[in-house]
Amino acid sequence: MKILICEDELIIAEFIKETCIETGFTVCGIAKNRIEAIEKLHIEKPDVVLLDINLEERMSGVRIGEYIAKNTGQPFIFITAFSDVETLEAAIKTNPQAYLIKPVDKPTLVANLQLALYKLNHTSETADQFRDIHVESESVTVNISKLVHIEASGNYCELISEDFKPRLLRISISAMEEFLKETHVRIHKSHIVNPKFIIRSSSLKVSLRDNQSLPIGRKYKENLTEFLQRDRPK
Repeated sequence: MKILICEDELIIAEFIKETCIETGFTVCGIAKNRIEAIEKLHIEKPDVVLLDINLEERMSGVRIGEYIAKNTGQPFIFITAFSDVETLEAAIKTNPQAYLIKPVDKPTLVANLQLALYKLNHTSETADQFRDIHVESESVTVNISKLVHIEASGNYCELISEDFKPRLLRISISAMEEFLKETHVRIHKSHIVNPKFIIRSSSLKVSLRDNQSLPIGRKYKENLTEFLQRDRPK
């Protein structure tokens, strides 16, 4: 995966570059301002862009994000020291892959790069995937491509989907984990999630598109990493 880094602080840019290379990604360039960023977007054709929101001037990164969304189409991840409401709202409107707050530690950066690669490799898998879940004496048909996450509660699981209101089924989370092992990953004793709906990941939690956060259990930390890497080219 080719990554373009848009960052005007040299120390941070070098940290990001080293982290990308150590993780096995290719850094195709570093841009220090909006003009350089747009030029490198067309010349280098990166797969993913890491983008500082204030690139030499306020909100310049947001304008680059808008340009990418309208013209070149690469997924991009905002990295910024600003977390105020105005900045967040402006950034979210550009539909970024993720939004990371500085200082970003190495595990968080790596986790979100792996997530970006997973989504990049699965962008063509948008077709509906209907499957039957057999629960006691009935069969429930679910579009698993729209199934965001599953939360366990005793002997029941609540299904959260884009297709329907939350639905409670009498089935164990272990059974759901096995049923969804090709498309979803268990991140906690009580949570299974579809990685395509994750917008930000850290060592402690994942954030979903609806701004809901789910904890990552200690014994399940490796599950997400292994799931995202399992079909990565060697």
